[in-house]
Amino acid sequence: MGYDELFAYHVMPITRARHDPEGDYVLGPWVGTGFTFGEGTFVTCWHCVGAALADNEVYIAVGRREGLQQARRDWPIELHRLAQDSNGSDLALATIGPMFQPRLNLASDPLEWGDDVVAFGFPHTLDTIDPETKEKRIETHARVFKGYVTRLFPDEYQGQPVVELAMPAPVGMSGGPVFNVQRPTAVRGTSQEPFECVGVVFGERIHQTSEGELRFGCAFRLDTLREAAADATDGMPLAEYLARPGAEEELGPTDDPNLRAGADHDASGENASNEH
Repeated sequence: MGYDELFAYHVMPITRARHDPEGDYVLGPWVGTGFTFGEGTFVTCWHCVGAALADNEVYIAVGRREGLQQARRDWPIELHRLAQDSNGSDLALATIGPMFQPRLNLASDPLEWGDDVVAFGFPHTLDTIDPETKEKRIETHARVFKGYVTRLFPDEYQGQPVVELAMPAPVGMSGGPVFNVQRPTAVRGTSQEPFECVGVVFGERIHQTSEGELRFGCAFRLDTLREAAADATDGMPLAEYLARPGAEEELGPTDDPNLRAGADHDASGENASNEH
């Protein structure tokens, strides 16, 4: 599995949406990034989805109904059983209807200083202009950031140790997964190690220097992710829930071997992204 497959099936932007009278979704503002391990569990940051909603509003991830065969995102996937990590971290867990192959792996070994990593997400493109109305709008586009672990430090706001990364984390990246960099495993490098999720981006730290600002992404440590629990995991730690019997359920028939679709609706609204 490569970067394109991750964005096609596992990593998605999140938005607030409301139901119109016909039962379709009308997309609202983008709020961040989230991802699924493929078996129906969805992870993001609580500060992205913790705002109160009106009676006709929901949080949705926006996917690609036809996976790699489609560029535009027009598939609203509602986040069910959405709740904050019961341990009090800024993580949120939910369930979604669609399931995807291959499953993402949750790492066992935590990040250490100097480890190479990649982060996936949907940062906002600010101050873009609608070509028709000439009004300002905020778009979101898929991006991959590469860097390494600069330090592990106690974060006062989060109240726990976190990981600092030598990469930016612009607005919209919160909730995006962090992976170990893949390395060749077969002769001549024809096969790659599977992606293993080692953390979740939650923000950015800015260091002032005599030469200007230095921006560093911040991510939750692996143990925070592994121990996260909520209604979506039946109160079990995420690592235990993903390893439960039946989690590797076979996919049903579909035209796309990576995808088993759940219930779907139509999406409309200016914030529908048209790439990645």
